[in-house]
Amino acid sequence: YSTLDFSRHPLSESTLLDNCGATHVVNDVRMLDEGTLVKERPGRTIEAGTSSLPVISRDTCTIKGILNGKNGKVNLVLNDVAVVEGFHVNIVSEALLCKKGAWYYRYDGTLRIRDEHESSVLLITTRLYNVVFIEYKPLSTYSNALANVPTSTGNVLIYPTLE
Repeated sequence: YSTLDFSRHPLSESTLLDNCGATHVVNDVRMLDEGTLVKERPGRTIEAGTSSLPVISRDTCTIKGILNGKNGKVNLVLNDVAVVEGFHVNIVSEALLCKKGAWYYRYDGTLRIRDEHESSVLLITTRLYNVVFIEYKPLSTYSNALANVPTSTGNVLIYPTLE
């Protein structure tokens, strides 16, 4: 027996690599580093499809021990992250990573640093449902109830909804 929490998206704890995103986004203020919270001015929004979602603050977010470093795992530190409470997933902007010298190689699903001839692998991403995940963390209640996230015939991710 398993219950579903429909107040949260089944992938709300996951983090996607977004090749269209202009900013990093987290959906929970608790993901931010302590002591760096900056309240956003009223009226600031993130555009997603036909929706404008309010940004409540901006801050630094550290994803601990996720990248390969010279001496083991290191943190991914994201600056100026928009907090949009209740957003369905967390997003890392590929464009902003590129500005820092990291780039995504889609043929083997890796996040890399330096040029293509002498690059190092920072992270092996996970591709599921035609989406690239930096961190794949499905809600446990969801994964117990359904074996797969539903997709359409066009392999588009379908989000469960209640009417």
